Amino acid sequence: MEKYYFIVQNNQQQGPFTLEQLKTMPLTRDTRVWYQGMENWKPISDVPELSELVSSLPPMVGNSNWQQTTNPNMVDNGVPPKTWLVESILATVFCCWPLGIPAIVNAAKVEGRFNRGDIEGANEASEQAKKYMQMSFWGGLIIGVIYLLLVLSTGGRNF
Repeated sequence: MEKYYFIVQNNQQQGPFTLEQLKTMPLTRDTRVWYQGMENWKPISDVPELSELVSSLPPMVGNSNWQQTTNPNMVDNGVPPKTWLVESILATVFCCWPLGIPAIVNAAKVEGRFNRGDIEGANEASEQAKKYMQMSFWGGLIIGVIYLLLVLSTGGRNF
């Protein structure tokens, strides 16, 4: 049975490809590859049966999109970043819906971007979802406390 490979180029998942097709493609040592049975995406140079395709190439110069970033919440370990979807929905329903809506929108983008190989975009969407979810939560809490103080200060009249 022939094995089929998927690769990521220009932050886009491509494939499936056969080994013969991969031999004709412009690959680098850092090109990410995955096939059924692999746990996570790996650089092609780390996959024994494919490493000979890039063994004569030098490593990429500069900062690769796949290197660990300085932000510890932004990772590429084969697991998508936290989506914050449940928290965003709860903050929208119970706290402050105008800020909860962008939290939900960004939360919904996380896995799609990650699955397309756009790790940076997935991390950015996750950070934005978290930011808006927290703003919604704290905004709703502050508005609730102010309302409670108004009700208590007027003895419940006109509310």
